[in-house]
Amino acid sequence: MKTLRDAWNWYESASTNLRRMQRLGNRHWNDDSLQGTFDSER
Repeated sequence: MKTLRDAWNWYESASTNLRRMQRLGNRHWNDDSLQGTFDSER
């Protein structure tokens, strides 16, 4: 980042991605249909 505009664009992108991850996490984190799905991958 060399300019304030670059920093602001990065901030907006990061903020948008964090909101997306929060929405996905809230929607799927406690999804009972996924229970045990990843246990066999360990």
